[in-house]
Amino acid sequence: MKAEIIERDGRPEWAVIPYAEYQRLLERLEDAEALRGYDHARAELSASGDESIPAVGVDRLSAGESSLRVWREHRSLTQQALADATGLGKS
Repeated sequence: MKAEIIERDGRPEWAVIPYAEYQRLLERLEDAEALRGYDHARAELSASGDESIPAVGVDRLSAGESSLRVWREHRSLTQQALADATGLGKS
């Protein structure tokens, strides 16, 4: 990046950059802020002990699919493995 520095009393006061470079800097700033927000949300989720589910799981739940099936498959459990883990029958 090439900036023109404008001084006042021998000290830098302004930096003038091409508009396209200014736009790129704004985009990078927005990306960095979004990443910080994402990192913060992931840290809160991790600290809370809650579990997240991918968008495909949310879509399946929203479509009315059995929540038991969606969560079981999300955790890669068979019906038998879930039954064994809970001490309940497979049916």
